[in-house]
Amino acid sequence: EDFFAWCAENRLFINELNGISTSEVVNHDILTLPSFSARINTLLTTSEGLSFHGHFDEMKTDSCYARYLAFTGISIPIFGDHFFNSTFDHVDTLEYEINNLKTNHLKSCFRISYSIFDKISFLLHRFFNLDTVQNDHNVDFKKVWFKPRSQQLKDIFQNSENEYFRALFFISHEIRQTDRKASDDEDLSYWFDPDTQRLFKIRNAMEHRAFKLVDNVCHRYTDNGSTEIEQHRKELSDTQKELENLLLSQHSSQRNDSEFENQIEKLRRRETNLQQDLVEKERMNSYSVVVGVEEFESLTMKLLTLAKDALVYLSLAIHHEELKKPKEGIAIPMQVPKK
Repeated sequence: EDFFAWCAENRLFINELNGISTSEVVNHDILTLPSFSARINTLLTTSEGLSFHGHFDEMKTDSCYARYLAFTGISIPIFGDHFFNSTFDHVDTLEYEINNLKTNHLKSCFRISYSIFDKISFLLHRFFNLDTVQNDHNVDFKKVWFKPRSQQLKDIFQNSENEYFRALFFISHEIRQTDRKASDDEDLSYWFDPDTQRLFKIRNAMEHRAFKLVDNVCHRYTDNGSTEIEQHRKELSDTQKELENLLLSQHSSQRNDSEFENQIEKLRRRETNLQQDLVEKERMNSYSVVVGVEEFESLTMKLLTLAKDALVYLSLAIHHEELKKPKEGIAIPMQVPKK
């Protein structure tokens, strides 16, 4: 009962009425896909004919599970221990990292919520025949709206009166699924929401690199070496200038004695060491993405809400498109089976 009240309060039910009400009457994920009108194809099995309905049901289940993980994770104390990862000694990286059931519930919720956008783009791609099956690997929630290698909208979206398509399109500007290339200077999604790039970096680190959740109160006071980095850079700059002046002096005076050569060699070794220190610092400092637990909790709730909104708009968009189809020919109603 507390869980359902929390879901309603946070507008997490896949129910358009939850946007205006938090009463018990909205405690149902009622939105689904309509029955479709389609040509008769005897090659299709009943299961294949229900693929879109089954896929939407899968996404609803993912959303429901993700919000349960969020509710459970938020309810757990920040320093609570659990037996699930008590089978080994944990490395203390001296960053006040928190790696317990709370943080792992939140990370799982974040992963699931982000993956919903991949699934939505795939359903749009297949349901509306936006491209060939052979181009499934190019499906992306941000790019599914546009013609290949173009910023021009696909025909079905161009001048469409389906306002739910518009809603989905604007949500796609808050979700990035691929890294930004140098040529993407016209990528306006960088200006829609400052959290867009933050969400993408977290997801990228979570899936492909190293990601840490920390106690931000303590972590903020850990020394990140910024002062020493600046000193290194200044020393490198001074060394390079000194070396340049010494080489110019050598060239003008035509000196080649051993003492002069030793000075030059010493400066070159110092320059190399300083450069190597800075390169290694950058390599290791950028190894992990570090986020405070409180901030990550807030970002996870934001992503979870966006995923729920996207599912609502997807359902309503397909309902709208089905209502536009002409009512002609013989129609055989098919009931979508329920468990």
